[in-house]
Amino acid sequence: MSDIDGENLESGDAPASTAEANRCPHCGIEVAETVETCPVCHSELLGTFKINRDLIEEAVENHIALLGEEFDLKSLRLADDTAQLIARSRIREIVRLDPSVLTIFERGIVLQHLLNIVFNSRERDDEHCQ
Repeated sequence: MSDIDGENLESGDAPASTAEANRCPHCGIEVAETVETCPVCHSELLGTFKINRDLIEEAVENHIALLGEEFDLKSLRLADDTAQLIARSRIREIVRLDPSVLTIFERGIVLQHLLNIVFNSRERDDEHCQ
């Protein structure tokens, strides 16, 4: 396969999409290639992005404790649709209003973990609901 200039490209060596290279991995805003810090969220743009697993686990534990005060987590799995919708809405609100320094991506992970813990009946997650 060859590119426009006639150079041979092996499969998988296609030029990277410029749209991905010019977006902040934290907030998604378009940024210039020469910018080192996002003008919106002020995060560093150089280097590779890694999630902060410790911060995610801490946020999940804190939110489970808060939800445990508001809802009976064990019975919520079997509750009617209205009660589950209210709980899901509250979980999304708690994650959205979390004052910690979680990125948008990490907040999504926290949200998914909370929904799994509260609404899935997996054995591993049952320990959080006691």
